[in-house]
Amino acid sequence: MTFIKTNAPHMRTKRSTFGIMIELTIALLVLYISAVAYNFIQRGANYGVHALLIGILAVVTALVCDAVRYLPKVIKSKNVKEYISDIGHSYSYVTALILAMLLPVGTSYYVVVVCTLISVVVAKYLFGGFGYNPFNPAVVGRVFAQLCFSGKLKNYLGSNPGSTIQTGASITSTMQSLGWVTTQYDISLVDTILGNYAGTLGETFAFIIVILGVYLAIRNVIDWRISVTYVLTIFVTCLVIGFAGGLGVNSFEWAFRQILIGGVLFGAVFCLTDPVTSPTNQAGKVIFALFAAFVTVAIRYQASAPEGVAYSILFANLVTPAINLVLKGKSNSLKWQKFTAMGVLLVCSLVFGLVFGLNHKVSNESENTNLTNTTETVSYVSEMPSDIYIEGGF
Repeated sequence: MTFIKTNAPHMRTKRSTFGIMIELTIALLVLYISAVAYNFIQRGANYGVHALLIGILAVVTALVCDAVRYLPKVIKSKNVKEYISDIGHSYSYVTALILAMLLPVGTSYYVVVVCTLISVVVAKYLFGGFGYNPFNPAVVGRVFAQLCFSGKLKNYLGSNPGSTIQTGASITSTMQSLGWVTTQYDISLVDTILGNYAGTLGETFAFIIVILGVYLAIRNVIDWRISVTYVLTIFVTCLVIGFAGGLGVNSFEWAFRQILIGGVLFGAVFCLTDPVTSPTNQAGKVIFALFAAFVTVAIRYQASAPEGVAYSILFANLVTPAINLVLKGKSNSLKWQKFTAMGVLLVCSLVFGLVFGLNHKVSNESENTNLTNTTETVSYVSEMPSDIYIEGGF
């Protein structure tokens, strides 16, 4: 007889996967409806309609994919009820909703369709469908969009309306153009919390994401260890960057802004916590989140991309099998190895923050943040290192 040891607590539950996914879908719909309402009220009916159609197009495309996938089965069995059940239990509509909220409001409709096909057909079906995909399908679709259609990922409709964060500029791109370590912002802290700035449809409403995250964690729909570890690690690392960069007490506000902007919170709640692509062991979940946080800050502050959340999630998905393999069936026998791995990853993040901060000292009030419009992009002229951005985020 073979005995398998797993970590406590051991709880029996009557909740089905379908019930959990429906609860997750409802939470996603709350966030999506908020994004649509914001675009209707703050930016106009055309923006609201465009935001609404992005979600509808993504979901319809995903459902059509499922319908085609299970069509041979229903033709053979003649069981329509089972056919509908198969489509519902494929959960491609969840992938589509997440993908829709990873795209900015100005994304072209055909890009939404193509990226949904990539998410569902390539990132899910080719690996066996729900439960077998090694990478988060929605994030795969988002990265595909960034790599292949970056010029079509816009926060505005029509021609460039200007370069303010509220109308067009990606907030992470703005801060990147200032060399990241800055005390000058084009948006208030309240606006970053309330989501009153341009970004992808689902990433800007920080307070709603936090509320939904707490609810989903209490309901055991997501694992709080991943979300909390990921966000706290980024916050502490940014705090180190701020102090090392000379921001002083302003480091706390600066670090707080770093977890509010971009896709950090959305990724922490709705992407990293995907049970299929994250470790099964509790300690493994913490290691997984620490690794993702380190990759996020490394890409965001050192690479050419002003974000890093999407890439960090895929890299973390890549190491999930290794984490599961090493920690499989272990309880206390590998305790020191677990804590060593956690400690090493945390130290790496903090050392990176220290080195980056020391090499990017704040230029106090000498920064020149004049904005220059171009046809497809917005560049920011600064005395600190600058970049040209293409809208996107995440």
